[in-house]
Amino acid sequence: MKHIFLIGLVLFAVLLDGCGGGKSIVGKYKNVNSEYGDYVEFTSDGQAVFYNKGLKPQRGTYTADAIKSPMSLDMKMSEKEKFAAIYKFEGDDLVIRMSTDDKLADKRLSDWDTMPEGYKTKRYARVGGSIPAEYQTGTSSP
Repeated sequence: MKHIFLIGLVLFAVLLDGCGGGKSIVGKYKNVNSEYGDYVEFTSDGQAVFYNKGLKPQRGTYTADAIKSPMSLDMKMSEKEKFAAIYKFEGDDLVIRMSTDDKLADKRLSDWDTMPEGYKTKRYARVGGSIPAEYQTGTSSP
């Protein structure tokens, strides 16, 4: 009986991996191609922290759905600053496409094939270890 349960559990894990659920967004990433933010960290308890050199870390919350296609990401940095995005992984890089226009902030794209005006793609490389100290202690707010 235990063997049947274990086989079922393994098959479920394989199916979940095939649906995009194999990689978790949880982790630390360095921005590699955008002027917005230098590091971002997504924690397992739904916290998102953006680190910019010389600024205080900007904290918010997020929810990610790795089952949807494309995978969806909602971030809330304040009551007024909310973003609906799509994301994917290319190797260990996290790629996020979101609006750069406040009027479109809650409009999530439905695919990766379109890039309408007012949207930007950001690429983050996964990093290990700690966020560098000069990014963790800023003196001004973003």
